Amino acid sequence: MLVLFAFITFFVLLLLLAAGIPGKRHRKSVIFLTVLWGAFLTYEWYMDFIWEKTVYGPIRVDLLILVPVMIVATLVVAIRCLSQSRTQGQ
Repeated sequence: MLVLFAFITFFVLLLLLAAGIPGKRHRKSVIFLTVLWGAFLTYEWYMDFIWEKTVYGPIRVDLLILVPVMIVATLVVAIRCLSQSRTQGQ
């Protein structure tokens, strides 16, 4: 389920970049976030489809760190983009 969520988020960010929705000012932060979600997607795919098949009773303690980091990074970039676009529009 987490792999699907990461894929959807990564795909939406790629579509935003392809459509040119983030302006020049926000492009670097959205590219950084896209690369971060791509790395997270790759890591989660490996853990779900390869690593978990080789161990008995996997305990995913890494998710206690990775998921909050991804949420915070996404929120920071979203708030930064929204706040700068609002102040720019006034």
